[in-house]
Amino acid sequence: MELSVRAKPIRTFWPLVTLRVATPVAILAYFGYKASLVSAAANVGWPSLSSLAIVTCCLFLSYILGGMRWSAILQRPGAISERSLIALYWIGGLFSHLLPSPLSDMGRIWAATHKGLPLRDAARSTIVERVTMLLSLLVLVAASSPLLAWRTSQSFPLVLAAGIVCAFLALYIFWKRIILRVRKWPGNWQDLLIDYRSNVRNVFRSRYGLKILVTSLLSHTTIIISAYILGRLTGLPILWFDYIAIIPIATLAMVVPLSVGGWGLREGALIGLLGTLGVEPAMAFTYSVSLGLCLSASSLPGVIFLAKILHGRARAHS
Repeated sequence: MELSVRAKPIRTFWPLVTLRVATPVAILAYFGYKASLVSAAANVGWPSLSSLAIVTCCLFLSYILGGMRWSAILQRPGAISERSLIALYWIGGLFSHLLPSPLSDMGRIWAATHKGLPLRDAARSTIVERVTMLLSLLVLVAASSPLLAWRTSQSFPLVLAAGIVCAFLALYIFWKRIILRVRKWPGNWQDLLIDYRSNVRNVFRSRYGLKILVTSLLSHTTIIISAYILGRLTGLPILWFDYIAIIPIATLAMVVPLSVGGWGLREGALIGLLGTLGVEPAMAFTYSVSLGLCLSASSLPGVIFLAKILHGRARAHS
């Protein structure tokens, strides 16, 4: 009987993982072969290794900011050092580029517990950190979308910005009604949702709220600046403020839980967004893949920190 209970979650979990792995493969195959972008991109030319290395080093800052933000969310100075949290955040980044989001978050929580953080604190702070980054990204997208609408004379960015603003207003106005409906859900889902909503609210109201907000916006700004540097090094024919408009939207597409590391979704978003600015699909494809490689490479220091944890476990059990 116990085996059948455990088998059901596994049967329902792995199809989701398969979908998230298959989605980027299918999207990249479509853009790469049906649209003949691979052969066209070869003619455009790829950035040099030195250019990729410069951008990758710039992206390291986002992990340092992430560890600082995680430390502020925990609100427990001395429980675990900020330096350790930066290393753990890097491990989480490594998992996010190798595994689908549920598994990557579980890997980050697992690493945090092996550094002495209680399981409840590790799980709660990880999810709250995810939510704060998403909220700050949505604010950035809503603020920058009018710039893209002005540059492209298209209505889609304004519709996107208006949709985000309306969603925030609807949540603010109808939150009590939503909670009343959620309380009728079976199981403990309603308590979990209300608990995390309270955690997010308390985090921003605490004395660490400003630090969390600043590090969240700086993390997104780091990605924008890194994308700008890559565009300059590869000769992308757009203006500097165009990156402020397109990169947050591309990042939002990467957050959609349908791929691993945002692959495929990022390429589709950037080909479409850069196309509105007059960039050829082949050049946009080359730029997007190069940016993806830099993002993935920036997580590689997580291998070192993960190896230290595994080595420590091996010594403890020997």
